[in-house]
Amino acid sequence: MTRGIYPKIVYSPSYRYGRLRISLKLNYNKKVEIQNKNVNFMSMIIEYSKKISIAVIELSSSGVKSISACPMQVRKRDDLSKFSDDRKLIYNLFQLFKEDKTIDEKRFEAEVLPLIIRLYRHIRNARNPEVFKIIATGYYRMAENISDIIKMVEDAIVNQSRNKNFSIEVLSKYQESQLSFVSWYSTKKSLFKTEEFKRQYFKNNNIGINIDCGGSTIEISFLKNINDFSETLSLHTEITKKSNGLANRSKFSFKEFDKVTSKLVANALYELSEHYTRIYTISFCVITGSNISKFCNSVFEETNDIIETDHLHFPLIQFKSNLESSFNTYSVHEREDRFKQILSVIVIKAILGFLRINYFNLNKANLRVGCYYDMLSRLRENKNPYA
Repeated sequence: MTRGIYPKIVYSPSYRYGRLRISLKLNYNKKVEIQNKNVNFMSMIIEYSKKISIAVIELSSSGVKSISACPMQVRKRDDLSKFSDDRKLIYNLFQLFKEDKTIDEKRFEAEVLPLIIRLYRHIRNARNPEVFKIIATGYYRMAENISDIIKMVEDAIVNQSRNKNFSIEVLSKYQESQLSFVSWYSTKKSLFKTEEFKRQYFKNNNIGINIDCGGSTIEISFLKNINDFSETLSLHTEITKKSNGLANRSKFSFKEFDKVTSKLVANALYELSEHYTRIYTISFCVITGSNISKFCNSVFEETNDIIETDHLHFPLIQFKSNLESSFNTYSVHEREDRFKQILSVIVIKAILGFLRINYFNLNKANLRVGCYYDMLSRLRENKNPYA
């Protein structure tokens, strides 16, 4: 498959909407649609109500994750505990990548597909959502055989769907960054009503930065307004893979750790410097990522959503020291989790320093929450939630 063209599949039962539509995304603003010529397609009409159930499954580099909710359930938007089915089945996708940059399809079918089906069946049986979307990010986007992988997932889900509609989409770097920002914007809407907040984020031609730190890539968007994500970079960090390698060592090695972190930071800053020159004054920064959130929640007060960049320094030293002293008491999974946190924070701190950003807004929501609110807003406007 041509690099940069990602499949999007919308399935609807034939008795109501037609069978299948595939949309190939060529870039952020343009798409080409391929339709089955033997089927007459209708608009995806799903009536909005406060009780409508919406579900999202995310296929990421580190596992299969899910959430679901109805609008009435999440009326208090900053309370993320109101979402149901907040689950994560851990799997390191890098283990399936072959030298030709394809995903091993036999192993995917045997090891990852059952996890996807398990989450899908659980949510379908428990919630029976009217809107169900599956999104893929990170390593999936880089796979040369992504169309075959998505077709495999689609065929499996169709057999479980009970004639219910669903959508499968591989997110572009633009969409991935935008949906992470939507999750922050949607769960912090009360702040946007204050004049001080509006001045900081929307007036005087302010430039914002949105950073989405994942397990295989970091998306960085330069925002001249909060609806334009066309200036988005995707830095290939492979934090999950590097963390797994460090966690599986017999003992903690400062030499190996410093070697990994030095190379990680150098590569990230090189990619960033190739595409960015300091011509902007950055007015605000939003950072999304479970590893960043875990680290910050463990060293700062949980209510602290705005964090000074310099305040990361000493907690990093302490975190590294604790990891070294307790290395042999942790399981491999626990070590990997801690390495993912510290590597994520180290590279983010370096990026913030390069961009001269003194503080950032920590987003405690995630990509799935952003996808949920994106579909919810479309439903409220009587639009196709999968468009």
